[in-house]
Order: sequence, then structure tokens, then C-alpha cells
Amino acid sequence: LALALGNVHGSVRFVFGLVLGIAIPGWSIVGLQRLGDAALEIGLTMATSFALIMVSAQVLITAHLWHLVAFEEIICMLCLPSLLWQSRRQWLEPRRSV
Repeated sequence: LALALGNVHGSVRFVFGLVLGIAIPGWSIVGLQRLGDAALEIGLTMATSFALIMVSAQVLITAHLWHLVAFEEIICMLCLPSLLWQSRRQWLEPRRSV
């Protein structure tokens, strides 16, 4: 979101856009579950991200509302509350020893 607002283009924005598409939407949902298994969390994060991106992009294309920059910004804004809540919760709760 900061790169879009800062009007940054090129390879840096492309790389961060890929990270956004692969990790952030899925983690904003899967991270809330706190599964405890890294491989399961990574797999579910990627699968959820791909599914959310594909379905929402298809809906926008079908409705003739497709605009890639707006799509990226909306996804960022929708994921931001969950990610902020997860980061705040991590700092407030003490670590559990295994």
C-alpha cells in the first residue's frame, strides 16, 4: 500500500506485489487459527491466498470493474486489520514454552 501511495513502480513493486498475492491474504485468515505446524500454515496460507485472489479477480472481471492497482490497494486495506490485530496479540501474550 505504501508503494502504491508513494507512486513507486518497477521491479521493487513487482516483487512486493508477488509477496502480497502469495502470502498476505492467506496469512490474514490462517494466522488467526494459530495451528502450530509451520508446514501446514505455509501450505494453507498459499492455497487460501491463491483462492481468494482468483475468485475476487474473476468477480471483478465479470463485473467489468477490473483495475489492478485498485485491486491491490483494496486487498491491502482488507488484510490490514487482521495483520495488525495478529501483531498486537503476539506482543501482548507471553511466550509459551514447549
